[in-house]
Amino acid sequence: MICTIEHPGVARSCNCGVGRRSFLRGAVAGGVLAATGFHGTARAATSTGWVDVHNHLVPPAWLATLDAAKLATPPVTNWTPRHSLDDMDRGGVATAILSPTTPQVSFLDAPTAAKVARESNDWARKLADDHPGRFGV
Repeated sequence: MICTIEHPGVARSCNCGVGRRSFLRGAVAGGVLAATGFHGTARAATSTGWVDVHNHLVPPAWLATLDAAKLATPPVTNWTPRHSLDDMDRGGVATAILSPTTPQVSFLDAPTAAKVARESNDWARKLADDHPGRFGV
């Protein structure tokens, strides 16, 4: 696996299913985004540090849903934007492109999944807006 989840004192592979080919396709897409100045984020990041094109986030609506389903684990429950920014700074990462990790919302009924996904997407967009150039979604 290419993907890892890192938190203070914890580093482990995630099970999000991203293999070498998927990662390389994402890296190529990230390069295209950098060249085109996608939201100005990727272009700025290339001159100041790495762009992490596979970084997980934990929106509050999704965490509450995982907690209720007894699916939350310490890497998920311990995630915060501050921890992520600190990890990025330690690793020389200027910008992280954020996405959820498994189990996303696939274990929920359709209306609940749509609600949690929308709330999570809105929260992620606000996170990116609150930290210009650091997070992309």
